[in-house]
Amino acid sequence: MTRKSRTDWLRAGVEVLTAQGDEGLNVETLLGHLGVSKGSFYHHFTGLADYKAQLLAHLEKVGFADVVAGVDPAQPAARQLQQLTQEIAGRNLAQDWAVRRWAERDAGARALVERMDARRLAYLETLFSESTGDAAQGQFFARMAYAFFLGAPQLRPAIAGEEYVRMVQTLNRLLPPPPAGPEASCP
Repeated sequence: MTRKSRTDWLRAGVEVLTAQGDEGLNVETLLGHLGVSKGSFYHHFTGLADYKAQLLAHLEKVGFADVVAGVDPAQPAARQLQQLTQEIAGRNLAQDWAVRRWAERDAGARALVERMDARRLAYLETLFSESTGDAAQGQFFARMAYAFFLGAPQLRPAIAGEEYVRMVQTLNRLLPPPPAGPEASCP
């Protein structure tokens, strides 16, 4: 059997969490998912609690830092919002909801969700405030955009990909014109 990297294990955890929920986050399920022995698991993690802690850190990275890495901070805020929309549209939004379901039963996951919500909203508020020239409107549009982001994967079929982009473009028509420059858009 091939030994898996720490990243392989964390990616597998995201896949299992998304497909099976946190009930699937056990050593046996992960071993079966990756087709490896326990030695590979214990080479990277001291136990399941350590694995889950590292998985939460990984989820925080892929849920925020990796997403905004695709956004060019040198661009005007309106363009950054458009780039953010494209980044989000290309992602599996069901992962975010799997973490939220886990947070209903796990304090570590709940703390992660609270941190992620705060970081994402602060990021959006900054961009929308710059786009609209008004902090109160920036906060309002950030909350509206984030509510859409959270609700989109809950519909059946889920709103994703190009449909997500089209709906965001429709929501953008609600935005007031920016103080100067290209039209703002919400993610």
